[in-house]
Amino acid sequence: MAAELGMLERYPLTIIARMPLMFGVVPHASSFIQPMIQALQVGKPLQLFEDEFRTPVSGMDAARGILLALAKGQGCIHLGGKERLSRYDMGQQLVDCLGYPHALLAGCSQKDVSLSTPRPADVSLDSSLAFSLGYNPNVFDQELRHMLATSNL
Repeated sequence: MAAELGMLERYPLTIIARMPLMFGVVPHASSFIQPMIQALQVGKPLQLFEDEFRTPVSGMDAARGILLALAKGQGCIHLGGKERLSRYDMGQQLVDCLGYPHALLAGCSQKDVSLSTPRPADVSLDSSLAFSLGYNPNVFDQELRHMLATSNL
């Protein structure tokens, strides 16, 4: 936050785009979705937090949001998705899209898992300013279905 404030102080026309958890297909990289798909393909159950919330968005929608922010934004803008979802919610939508059984998902709590560093349970973004400027990302399962249909996953 200090860096953001410093940038705005020095360069008042700075646009700060706060980004959410992103997913998609990119060359030579992966998002959090690919390892989940790989585990499901071999029948490996997924243990996913029910109490960790995000506002995920595809990389393509995020890129469109950044272009919109550059054209119309000022100051700080959040470019999250339309839905506040837990990791478990995302897993449920993923198995629905792929046709896998929900039995491959197990919900858990952050407190049940030893994390290398503590992280907040809710980092969902309020993107209402971006939405008012015309930012219109797809909902998670719609973009997930598009990603699966247009890739070789």
